[in-house]
Amino acid sequence: LPGVGAFGDAMNHLKEKNLIPIINDIDSENKPLFGICLGQQLLFSKSYEMGEHEGLDLIKGSVISFDLEKVNKVPQIGWNSVQFKNTDHYLIQDIPDNSYFYFVHSFYVIPDNKNNILGSTQYGDIEFSSIVFKDNIIGTQFHPEKSSKDGIKMYQNFIEYCKK
Repeated sequence: LPGVGAFGDAMNHLKEKNLIPIINDIDSENKPLFGICLGQQLLFSKSYEMGEHEGLDLIKGSVISFDLEKVNKVPQIGWNSVQFKNTDHYLIQDIPDNSYFYFVHSFYVIPDNKNNILGSTQYGDIEFSSIVFKDNIIGTQFHPEKSSKDGIKMYQNFIEYCKK
């Protein structure tokens, strides 16, 4: 579930294209689903980007904006490290803790259940969830495809998991 853009517009697009039932089927059939950047945010219950919008609600929680008093600038653009919370998870196998990944975002997710956090990142005075998971669902706030060898390894790990 890739994504670049605004939360409300993206959810409207998923509705217009009748993709929400397909995504829900993927979840109910326990098939792997990977949300990237905005795609990760869409997995959550709601967002406060330009108003309040309902999300896919596959992971309970919300999406909020960085507080300008606590971060250097918005959006966060560039490389930042990710601290892994569960080094046994398949997605991060053979990727060193504190590896750097490429971010472009102004909003971040807050899972209701902290056990859904696989990785976190410090930006200014805010530590946010940069990798989340729940059962068959994975989400990254960063772009693995723009994150050099560690991002490619993450995709390889996901593909290997999908083959099982």
